[in-house]
Amino acid sequence: MMNLFNSNAILLAATVLFTNPGNQVKTKTAYDTKIIFQANDAATLNELNALCSKQLRAASLAAKQGNSTKEWGNRISVTLSGFSDELKVLAKKKSIQLAGTLPEGGQRPDGRVDSSPENMRDTSRLSNAGGEAGNSGMVKTTPKGINDGASNALVESLAKLKGNTFDITYRNLLISDRPIAEKLLSRASASKDSEISAFAKKYLGKLRSTKI
Repeated sequence: MMNLFNSNAILLAATVLFTNPGNQVKTKTAYDTKIIFQANDAATLNELNALCSKQLRAASLAAKQGNSTKEWGNRISVTLSGFSDELKVLAKKKSIQLAGTLPEGGQRPDGRVDSSPENMRDTSRLSNAGGEAGNSGMVKTTPKGINDGASNALVESLAKLKGNTFDITYRNLLISDRPIAEKLLSRASASKDSEISAFAKKYLGKLRSTKI
């Protein structure tokens, strides 16, 4: 007669051998997939934030020195300010660290303080906020596809233009950045996160209904 203890030991060993490994692999795969989706969302939101910052700066210039684009600059500033505010709230909720944030209190690196409203400050003076995924719980990524140096140079060159030359250049900027914005919003709208997807679909609809 088989020893009852031995029978139980064999059954336990079989359970560990044939059941647990499969569950562990399944759980690890699901976890890894979730991490990949989170990283993709973080990268997309960072690129949207960078593009928004560039366009906000350009819109501010259009509102000040544009001729036929002055009204466009004012309207786009309002829309993008709302987009930027919602994006920052969403990113914080999802523990995503956006790559660029304004210095605390709007203070410039040289110690001066911006007098313009928070959402209209010159974002060329952005400073990276502290915090990494390992010590703050925030998913932090480096934006890809939008070069901050090139963005700064473009806005600085735009600031030197006036009249019709400015208007033409600004319109061309809007036209060239539109498909980039649409691509990023389309990517975000396909997110597995329902809130990120809903946010992107909302603004994708607004973008597609707006004519330049």
